[in-house]
Amino acid sequence: MRDKIGVITSEVVAGLLWMYLNMPDDISRSELEKHACDLVGEIKSGSSLAVVEEKIRILQVKKLCRPINLSTVDDVARRSIAVVRSAGV
Repeated sequence: MRDKIGVITSEVVAGLLWMYLNMPDDISRSELEKHACDLVGEIKSGSSLAVVEEKIRILQVKKLCRPINLSTVDDVARRSIAVVRSAGV
C-alpha cells in the first residue's frame, strides 16, 4: 500500500509541475515523472523550502530551458511539500 501512495504522490507532483511550470512541448511523460520523483525524494529527505525551490529553479532554467517565474516556483515548491508531507511517504 505504501508503494502505491508513493507512486500517486509522484504523479500529483508531476501534475503540479505540468500545470505551473512552462513545460516544453516535447517533454515526455516519463521525463516529467522522473523530475517529479527526484523532487519527491528531496522533500522526503527533509529538504527545506529553499532547497526545494532551488531544485525547481534548476529544473525550469537549466534542464527545461525555460524562463524563471519566482512566484510560480514558490507556489509549486510549497504545494509539492504539502502533498508529500500530507501523504506521509
